[in-house]
Amino acid sequence: MSSVISAVILAAGKSAKFFPPLYDRPKGLFEYRGEVLIERQVRQLREAGVGDITVVVGYEKERFFYLQKRYGVRLVVSTGWADEGSMASLALAGDALRGGALVCAADHWFEITPFSLTGFKPR
Repeated sequence: MSSVISAVILAAGKSAKFFPPLYDRPKGLFEYRGEVLIERQVRQLREAGVGDITVVVGYEKERFFYLQKRYGVRLVVSTGWADEGSMASLALAGDALRGGALVCAADHWFEITPFSLTGFKPR
């Protein structure tokens, strides 16, 4: 398996499939078990040795800006997030995908990190 040194986290969409009172924030910023979903994912990626993390944002993008300073991630802004799907967001992160990258969704929560399983060998 080739080594992976980067990851792209898709976080541009709105919480449209969730219960209406949860529409007040992007899905990746929900808290579960005391942790913000996207922060947990960034931490798990870092612990697995992934140093280059790009986050594609759109809906309420400003709420993600703190991630740059706190976690050193790169943000890419999708201006068409409301009309385009995940593949359009992924295309915006094209440079981060070169050479192999993990692609993640900001609203996923993993009790046990999937990023350090056997066969995953970050450089």
